[in-house]
Amino acid sequence: MYRLSNNFKHLYYSQLFANTGDIIYIVALIAYVYHLTGEARYSALIPICVTTFLFLSGLVANYWYIKFNELQVMRFSQMLKTFMMINVLCVISLNISIIVLFLCICINSFLDGLINPVKNAMIPMIEDKSNIVLANSKINVMNNTIQVVSWALGGILIASIGYQHVVLITIVTYALSVYFIFKIKINTIPDRVSNSLFQSFSEMIRFNRKNIHSIYLNTTTMVESFAHSAWISAILLVFVKEFLQRETYIFGMINSVFFAGIIFAGLIVSKYSRTIEEKTKIILIFGAIICAVLNMLFGMNKWIVIVLLISFAYGFFDQLRAITMHSTIQVNLEEVHIVKVYTLNNMVYSVGFCIGTLCISHIADEINVTTVYFVAGFAYLLSALVSLVYTKRRTAR
Repeated sequence: MYRLSNNFKHLYYSQLFANTGDIIYIVALIAYVYHLTGEARYSALIPICVTTFLFLSGLVANYWYIKFNELQVMRFSQMLKTFMMINVLCVISLNISIIVLFLCICINSFLDGLINPVKNAMIPMIEDKSNIVLANSKINVMNNTIQVVSWALGGILIASIGYQHVVLITIVTYALSVYFIFKIKINTIPDRVSNSLFQSFSEMIRFNRKNIHSIYLNTTTMVESFAHSAWISAILLVFVKEFLQRETYIFGMINSVFFAGIIFAGLIVSKYSRTIEEKTKIILIFGAIICAVLNMLFGMNKWIVIVLLISFAYGFFDQLRAITMHSTIQVNLEEVHIVKVYTLNNMVYSVGFCIGTLCISHIADEINVTTVYFVAGFAYLLSALVSLVYTKRRTAR
């Protein structure tokens, strides 16, 4: 971290606390709703609400960024999230209607949708271009470590101290996030003309339709959503039970080594960031081809050791590509346009995740789970083709 600016460190710690709070509160609410209703369908509504309102926030995000600037929106949104979490604590403590609880979840997710594009867009604003790859690798390692640790931590905390105290801890983590966000200082935020809500959204769409970097990022996000959907817990569990015919703990091992591969990729990029920058074209194209081969091998292999090695390797190469891709996008876009690209990308990700999950689940049910990983492999081959076209057009410019 010594090469990175103080502003980046403040952003890093703000997201460390915010992301930790986001996960443990979702774990607590899923368990609380199931405890309250005794029906899984109500708990399943929580991720649906989260995804829906992450998408809806994109319709207004660009307008607010122009009107108040990205940093102010980030500060205000995180403060409102803290306030909403206090409301969640009151709902649970006073046993208020579950409808109010879901309303709080929706608002919290909407605010997340305003914050998420800024997290990525802010890195080039606060960090030197030569350190962009390093900064992205640090953020990715932190995000994925929290993903691994916080889900388990949430379950332990619920069992030991109860729902209310978990939400209370979330309030503390959100407050710490607000503290670090207010320590971020950006001297020059580009001036932009404030338009109406519709004009701001239309202008964002127009820019993204014409920009080669945005087209590449959002096309690969949509295409690879079909591959990533093959690795969600619901599909992996079917793969372990029906194809491998093994105990449930194997599912946990596959998940663990997958995240280990992701974290290891972030550490490698942190150490060799300069080399990674020089090999961008190779990583984007051949990294996708390697991911395609790994998915197909995964889907037809019954040897547990090989399955675990493939899971680790897939996590490594997929994360290596993700860090490289986002760093390339950030370096090649002007600061004033970056948030437009990531606002649309946030929406594309939400839609892609929903469509990909539905399609992949249908294939697993109607055909078989092995076919799912061949579809994922085909998606990566298509992504490799998109990357080839992108790198050629970028070089031609």
